[in-house]
Amino acid sequence: MDWSALPYARALSPGGPGSALPAAARTASQLVLDPDLAAELISEAYLPVRVRPQHAGTDFQMQMAVLLVGTMTAGVLTVAASSRITAEETEQFHLNVTLRGHAVSRRRGAGRIVTDAGGGVLFDPGQDADILWSDDCSQLCLMIPRETLESEIAALLGRTVSKPLAFTPHLRLDSLAGRLLAPLVQVLVSELHGPSAVQRFPSVGRHLEGLVLDALLLGQRHNYTDLLDRPSSAARTPIQHAVELIHSRPEHPWTTVGLAQEVHLSVRALQEGFRRHHDLPPMAYLREVRLLRAHRLLLGADPDGLQVQDVAAGLGFKHHGRFSTLYRERFGEPPSATLSRSPS
Repeated sequence: MDWSALPYARALSPGGPGSALPAAARTASQLVLDPDLAAELISEAYLPVRVRPQHAGTDFQMQMAVLLVGTMTAGVLTVAASSRITAEETEQFHLNVTLRGHAVSRRRGAGRIVTDAGGGVLFDPGQDADILWSDDCSQLCLMIPRETLESEIAALLGRTVSKPLAFTPHLRLDSLAGRLLAPLVQVLVSELHGPSAVQRFPSVGRHLEGLVLDALLLGQRHNYTDLLDRPSSAARTPIQHAVELIHSRPEHPWTTVGLAQEVHLSVRALQEGFRRHHDLPPMAYLREVRLLRAHRLLLGADPDGLQVQDVAAGLGFKHHGRFSTLYRERFGEPPSATLSRSPS
């Protein structure tokens, strides 16, 4: 993926200085010509920072656009000339993904991390941040509230977490782990560049945020990764709960969204969990359960006392014709043939 081709502000253009960010809103891309104002804008959107140009006599230019996505703050920051940004004691999780140029990041316990396009750095809460941007550097900067991520990992594990969540700091979007996150980076940058569905429809923002959370928790290594990957761990609990709901109420008009809400998972986490443990999407698993249940009912029914359409309707199949087609594909005969072979 050529991250430099994404539709963020590719070049800084003349314009007036920015103004303070309104709370809980999207800001149009704005050009900032003063490093102190840049620090003020970043501080209002993210956390208190200092911004220092690295080349004496060079005019400072920074372009910035920010959007709230659920509880997460997303923004693209672009500088024309090398600049350094420092912050003390982050309170939330921060992910900075380099889109163009390169950045040198330092965080406690990780030393110096150099990222070019497609590389990212995660800062856990309590970390000091020190980032040196190259000339013509652009980054997607995400701030995720600590309680949001820790609630999501608790939902994935099926229990509360006893220790603070801590990530491996360096990631690559072109790695196996980063592939879950890569398409979401493209969506976020597009949302910041053009008309925003997130701004118009808050539910879209919450869904997109859930996808980002699960991409990080399932793709990027952290101190609970082994528990998530352990077959016998409590990580299966939410998926097992979903399976139990399907088996206990196969006739219910389940949807992926409704099932995810019932077991307190995001849609992405539910889908990943079913693929991991059952090799099927949730709705395909539901269909299989319904068909197997119908097969057993038809085999044991009185042909003179039960109609095929009654079995189909009782298991949540709304269209008799569609049920008959799926049944034939699964068992090699129409449901009426199975019923006719039942003991009378």
